[in-house]
Amino acid sequence: MMKIIFGGAFTQINGIPVNFICKYTIPVGINDHNSTIQIDIYPNPANEIISINGLNRNSYKRQVMKLNDITGRTIMIQPLNTDNETQEINISSLISGSYILSIESDGINVLNKKVMITK
Repeated sequence: MMKIIFGGAFTQINGIPVNFICKYTIPVGINDHNSTIQIDIYPNPANEIISINGLNRNSYKRQVMKLNDITGRTIMIQPLNTDNETQEINISSLISGSYILSIESDGINVLNKKVMITK
């Protein structure tokens, strides 16, 4: 989404009034691809395994799962097999906390979900 803002400034050059009008286009949101992809991530909260279901129900191929901690640091990257309906991710080595699970296809982020890990 974009919002258009107009601004202006009035000044004089050699005694002649001059009006400068500027048009600014600024982003006011982000594009959300989540509505076009049908993937379920469960259980949430999780403690040992996260299941990603629906990998073969969408047109995205060459999918990669990324798990980031709350600071944005990438904790795990794993390719996903889109030939299968469901894939399990072992998270038993991770500590309790909030994470963002992202799915990318050909370098484009197509899904972000908050995942809680509890031990």
